[in-house]
Amino acid sequence: MHPRLLARDSVCSGGTCPAVYDDDPDLAPDELAIVGKKPSAGLLSRLADRIAPDEAAVTISREIVAKAMRPEPESVDLAHLMRQFETFTYSAFRLEALQDYAGTGRDDEWITLLKSGRRWGKTFQRVHVITEPLTYAMQEELTAGYEGNVAAGEDIRVIPVASVTNWPSDIPGSDFWLFDSIKLYRMLYQGGRCTDAIRIYDPHEIMQACLARDAALHRAVSWRSYIASRPDLQRRVAQ
Repeated sequence: MHPRLLARDSVCSGGTCPAVYDDDPDLAPDELAIVGKKPSAGLLSRLADRIAPDEAAVTISREIVAKAMRPEPESVDLAHLMRQFETFTYSAFRLEALQDYAGTGRDDEWITLLKSGRRWGKTFQRVHVITEPLTYAMQEELTAGYEGNVAAGEDIRVIPVASVTNWPSDIPGSDFWLFDSIKLYRMLYQGGRCTDAIRIYDPHEIMQACLARDAALHRAVSWRSYIASRPDLQRRVAQ
């Protein structure tokens, strides 16, 4: 396993280049590894009383550091995404925007994962923006798809809107997962099937996702309240 390259000098040639790395077993989650040039003797002398015996000073351009703080999005496989549900510490939040997902229905594997996480005090939240009238697939999602999840401890809420033209302006129209408010994955779909998961590293985009989560939770009504307002869905749940 090699450290992940976040940014490097674009004009260097031969040998190693000034660069910034992360994602290495010997790095803490909030640590970076920086490869830079050895400082001048004068700079080292002026820093002498500020460098501990186990520390080293290097020089690197501001441009490389700025780029490292906004690394490119990264496509990840399903196994990588699934590991996040086992390794997150506090909260997992899902925004759902599609009106038709393939394979809608009860998911016993997900329910088992929910129960395990809830035993450790972890929070699972989901907000689905739904357009009315409901599609058949959405009726199935709201009943057979969600009933077991809610019973297992997932906090599911919905935001009903009359049409896509009434979509809340502070909530994006695309799906994402947000773990512990720091790990963001945008979910891509085609024909209701997930085709890709994209890890987003840009701090600004992560902050925007946190704001969208807060807005969605504020606007939404609980799954139980929404079902109680719809006799047709109540009948489906009771079947």
